[in-house]
Amino acid sequence: MPHLTIGHGVVTPARLKNRFQRHVLTLSVAAASSVVAQGVWAQAPAAHHEHHHALNTMVVTAVPLSSPLTVETDPRIPRQPAPASDGADYLQTIPGFSAIRNGGTNGDPVFRGMFGSRLRVLTNGSQMLGACPARMDAPTSYISPENYDSLTVTKGPQSVLWGPGASAATVRFDRGPEEFDEAGVRVDGSVMLGTYGRFDRRIDAALGNKDGYLRITGNQSEANDYQDGDGNAVPSLWDKWNGDIALGWTPDNDTWLEVTAGRGDGEARYAGRGMDGSKFLRETVGIRFQRENLGEHWKRLEMQANYAYADHIMDNFTLRSPGSMDMG
Repeated sequence: MPHLTIGHGVVTPARLKNRFQRHVLTLSVAAASSVVAQGVWAQAPAAHHEHHHALNTMVVTAVPLSSPLTVETDPRIPRQPAPASDGADYLQTIPGFSAIRNGGTNGDPVFRGMFGSRLRVLTNGSQMLGACPARMDAPTSYISPENYDSLTVTKGPQSVLWGPGASAATVRFDRGPEEFDEAGVRVDGSVMLGTYGRFDRRIDAALGNKDGYLRITGNQSEANDYQDGDGNAVPSLWDKWNGDIALGWTPDNDTWLEVTAGRGDGEARYAGRGMDGSKFLRETVGIRFQRENLGEHWKRLEMQANYAYADHIMDNFTLRSPGSMDMG
């Protein structure tokens, strides 16, 4: 039988025939695969248009940014899920904020993981500090957001206008001057009812003319303990009230002098503490003066003086069984 020797192997005509048949089969399969692939790629755009999926609409509710470092909003605007019981409750609607909860109210605000002295909280330019070293009455515990005209959050320590120590942010709740073109009266109020005894009421009234005004704000918020899925009462009740009065003088558009006084109190049951807050007394007095457009190089002159007093009592017998951890 004739044969061909290549290198150290021997290739016979039969082996050449088998190899040729295998190569022809391989090329045929490759060509067929190429045709199928081209058909799939050709049909891909059509299939993409035929089988499209629409995503469900997602609604995000949050306070918009005024700038990358500043958030400004009106705390009187209705918010979800319910009106805030204190300053920390309202701040949670701003991205980046959370709160260390004690009970139904009086949480400790946290911004980007920082809280306490790293978060400076001001009301009308003054600082109201809590009385408890364990921060059971954070500064925001004494703030009713709906009693203020504006809320401004300045992120980080970029601004030194509001004092040192605000490495997290500076939070400012402010009331502005009343503006009357002629003698008149303005009244604004709201009432809310909810489950588990939630009952909020608020009033904001002012009277005056173009030369001055008298403004009175007041609110009360209360709620009972709520129940968990098994029907057990979870300590979370609170009853808080605040009242403030402001007397302002506005002889022209560039001058503003205001004297203010305020008082508030309340109580709250804490589920995560060994004691409850039976007293949150707040007393404040302040005077502020502002003069604008003084000259080409002096834009504004602003002066203010404030007095703040807090009397906070924590005990384990006023709102719970004495001398025990019983929350009932």
